[in-house]
Amino acid sequence: MHDLFVAIAFLTMLLLPCVVATLSGTSEV
Repeated sequence: MHDLFVAIAFLTMLLLPCVVATLSGTSEV
């Protein structure tokens, strides 16, 4: 179960900048 939580947290950390950029209207990645 901890592995799943770590995986979700890791993916969230990686995708967060992309989501913020998308919401900000900036497609610079």
